[in-house]
Amino acid sequence: MDEIWPYLLHRGEVIYSSSVHTLNICKETDLLAVMYDVEGGVLHKHGAASRVRQAHARVASAFVAQGFDELAQSLEIVEFPVTPETIEELNACIAISGRVLGIKERLGEIGARQNLSSRL
Repeated sequence: MDEIWPYLLHRGEVIYSSSVHTLNICKETDLLAVMYDVEGGVLHKHGAASRVRQAHARVASAFVAQGFDELAQSLEIVEFPVTPETIEELNACIAISGRVLGIKERLGEIGARQNLSSRL
């Protein structure tokens, strides 16, 4: 039985599907991103890069306002182009706790194989 992943590429659009809803996230020509805690590998946000950047700004400023500067500094964003392989990696990061800690290396490997390094 095939696994059903939350993100898929369909007719030039990145689609996110859950048991609750299905959303168009971005176009194939846009960037995706993840925001995670570099200390514990907790994946906090994923999706269109513009929305992840907005979430990062909101969360980081809330941490700083409450005196949690170190927490704000531990949040990292990684942006990447849409390809079947990068979507597969994003889905794996959602499915496997802590996997996001190695996303930069794996995206680099994907980019080297696909000659995407200028976009990663």
